[in-house]
Amino acid sequence: MPKYNLEVIPEPEKNTRVILVNINKIPVFKGQGDDNYYCGSCGFLLCEKIHRTQIKNIVLKCPGCKAFNEIRGD
Repeated sequence: MPKYNLEVIPEPEKNTRVILVNINKIPVFKGQGDDNYYCGSCGFLLCEKIHRTQIKNIVLKCPGCKAFNEIRGD
């Protein structure tokens, strides 16, 4: 299964991006695809078994290290 480390970005300015904050220590998204996305800072599994282009243009805040990870969708 392909593993993708997401790009860590600075905290986006308020009201400029969609930011998903997961307070639980589980993946934000789970699906039936072939790809896993991990935090680019600490390696926490953020998205499990999704299709590569299924999720686009959002930012995930890691519940482990609190880093902001960008999913571009390309």
